[in-house]
Amino acid sequence: MQVENRSVNFALSIDSEITEWMSINYNSSFTFSRLSIDAEPLQNINNMKHLLATYLFLKDNQYIDIEVEYYGNDFETNNNNYFLNIGYQYSIKETGLDLNLSWNNILNTKEYVDIYASEFSYIENRYMLRPSQILASVKFSF
Repeated sequence: MQVENRSVNFALSIDSEITEWMSINYNSSFTFSRLSIDAEPLQNINNMKHLLATYLFLKDNQYIDIEVEYYGNDFETNNNNYFLNIGYQYSIKETGLDLNLSWNNILNTKEYVDIYASEFSYIENRYMLRPSQILASVKFSF
């Protein structure tokens, strides 16, 4: 039995400070895989991942972060996963406290699927996600 796998991966990362009060980070990757067994092609696997994070620095001790994520693959069914998270942090420098308020999974995505194939394995990860939630936290340092 002869197994052949051809994969190509492209990645891009951009970090930019637009102004003194705003910065943007963008990361993406594209993976294209073609697997065949005894010269018989199996279904191609194409994965796409995008992350756009925007940080708004309101004052020296406050910022808002907005993250948008997209994960997509076209194995069997077209699986597209979208995520949106928003957070706010207030730092009290005198005490070393950081107060955080974040709203995660705003779009209430239920499941995330990631697929990887090689000559020796096929791996499909399915993650059942928590529903949209608001989280308040306190971080302190000594």
